[in-house]
Amino acid sequence: MKKILLLIFSLMIIAGCQNNSEFRKIKIGNQDLRVQIADEALEMAKGLSGRKSLPADEGMLFIYPDYRRPGFWMKEMQFPLDLIWIKNDKIVDITTNVPVPTTTPLLHYWPKEPINYVLEVNAGFVQTNKIKIGDQVDFDKN
Repeated sequence: MKKILLLIFSLMIIAGCQNNSEFRKIKIGNQDLRVQIADEALEMAKGLSGRKSLPADEGMLFIYPDYRRPGFWMKEMQFPLDLIWIKNDKIVDITTNVPVPTTTPLLHYWPKEPINYVLEVNAGFVQTNKIKIGDQVDFDKN
């Protein structure tokens, strides 16, 4: 009986530790990515903070319900990023090689115009894949 209870308890702990984040496929330029979705306040606030790295074919897509100019910072980031600012399905701005924080207060980064999506990828992704303003971004918006 103790073994059964221990097994049930262990399974409950494992289930509780699973990452319930939603992932989607996105195509930007000629590159396919698997992106984690951040569309709720807590997910957006945390972003990629605290992670040690990001696989080359992954990113995080921030989804906003309306057009805005959100400010991004690199709080608790351990690796540099490229920020790709997207309006509907088109890149309207790019911020490359955003460094890990070394100063206080933290620097903030904003798009040049209102957007409704931001894609965070590893620094160098934009240059390596020749991503540019005006490029199309394809993904399931549902």
